[in-house]
Amino acid sequence: MADDAPIPLAPAEESPAGSPPRLISGPGRRIECSGEIARMIAVFDDGTTLVSRAHANDMDVNSVLQQARLKGILPRPRFCTMEEIARAVHNAAGEGADAGTSTMQRELLQLIAQAAKVRASDIHVIVGPKKASVRARVFRSMVDLQTSDGEPIEWAPEYAHRFITAAYNFGDAKTGAHSPSQFQNGQIQNSPEKRMPDTVESVRMNFNVLIKQDRHLDIRLFYLDRGAEERTFASLGFLPQQQALWDEMMLVPSGVIYVAGKVNSGKSTTLDTAVRKALRESGHSINIICFEDPPERVIDGALQFFVIGGTSPEERRAKNIEAMRNALRSDPDMLMIGEVRDKESSELVLEAALTGKKVLTTTHATDMITIVPRLAVFHGDAVHDLTDPTVVVGMVGQRLVQTLCDCKLPYAEADSRNWVADSVRTNLKRVDVDRSLLFVRNPHGCPHCSAYVRGVRGQTVIAEMVVPDEVMMRHLREADTVAARRHWIEGLGGITMRDHALIRMIEGTIEPAEYLARLGPMQPLSRRDLMASARIYTPAAAA
Repeated sequence: MADDAPIPLAPAEESPAGSPPRLISGPGRRIECSGEIARMIAVFDDGTTLVSRAHANDMDVNSVLQQARLKGILPRPRFCTMEEIARAVHNAAGEGADAGTSTMQRELLQLIAQAAKVRASDIHVIVGPKKASVRARVFRSMVDLQTSDGEPIEWAPEYAHRFITAAYNFGDAKTGAHSPSQFQNGQIQNSPEKRMPDTVESVRMNFNVLIKQDRHLDIRLFYLDRGAEERTFASLGFLPQQQALWDEMMLVPSGVIYVAGKVNSGKSTTLDTAVRKALRESGHSINIICFEDPPERVIDGALQFFVIGGTSPEERRAKNIEAMRNALRSDPDMLMIGEVRDKESSELVLEAALTGKKVLTTTHATDMITIVPRLAVFHGDAVHDLTDPTVVVGMVGQRLVQTLCDCKLPYAEADSRNWVADSVRTNLKRVDVDRSLLFVRNPHGCPHCSAYVRGVRGQTVIAEMVVPDEVMMRHLREADTVAARRHWIEGLGGITMRDHALIRMIEGTIEPAEYLARLGPMQPLSRRDLMASARIYTPAAAA
């Protein structure tokens, strides 16, 4: 069917005057078609028919037109984009669709409640051509959310597509009208009208487009942090030597502290702990301005800026930069910037430090030593400020690892039952540790374990950090990360993430398989004196 071909069809009967046209094509509707086809063609009861220009000759699209004729509807095709079809469907949905949407929105809240019970960080709705699955990330492991019968939740693709649309429409902050063919995001705040568990403050939704017009929805849960005021760097998992470095970095009145890590590595929680520590130790006598997009938690005593508006990524980025500039001009003693995302935000962070402000921020880098190379991409040859130890006063790299429940099993027992992978046995030969000190997770779990990840109690930080000196920064300025790392370990007494993980493994906090999963091949401790940092596990101590 060509764009300009005449359509030899008689006009359809018009709907009653003043009555909006009702959508009659799509999954479960009068003119049945899959969710995928429903994004290419939309038929309304007054004969209005929107056809994706890119799919005008599609056999399935023509099948929908034929169905309409057989049911007494005389289509009046109008060719347009898939985005226009999505907007029209959203705007013209009738009462039946509203009822279905309401049911799906209730199911969304139920999924959030189910995930919150096990402290999941994310819910993933993954729509494929034949089925949709619902998964969650619990203590960094991806698991299937289950029905009341204990079976993995599975939906028909058509239902899942409608669920994703309903979830988007339920959001408080959205990037324009819903469009199945675009990457979008939204947010839902816990409120009386959108009641989520009391432990959940908000959720952030990322709507992603997959190949073959499949979809993916990631729902990130942000929890109320009731224990935040009592949280310390020690409770997060930092070693005593690292806690002392935090004290040193926080005492410096100006300069930037960068915290690096992957997504879900606990960076925001670490910044939150640092901000609360500064407020507490100053007697709330300093002005701290926090800027995150979106804000992840409320910090009493800090000014938390909030970005309003911006439907496109470009508009949102411009508003973020505007808010950061305003924060810099608003008399702060300390700034907490959620993330350095681009050249403009990186320059503003350094500008704040150069004008005497203390700045805490994060970036996505694999470890501490790659922070400068990662940010240098934004600055080209102008990396002097980025490699000045009076400007960059601290760098932290961190990850989260799963901690064992007290039902854990001695390594020797698990090995005798053949529950230890060959890769673990091979890697343990590389490190000089007493096997009798090691434990592995109990695959059967106990009443105190996570319901979805048996044998696991929680998570802890594995970190590496430095207060850089001129020698280390000179190596980084020259892009010699090998020399910088060597000087950090040998000259500044650095503790690597692998050191930290090995210490936690020796003390029985994490299992060898978790070390491999999060950090890769094992390495011996960089310094023998670090063995004294391990708190060797005993059942009496655990009790």
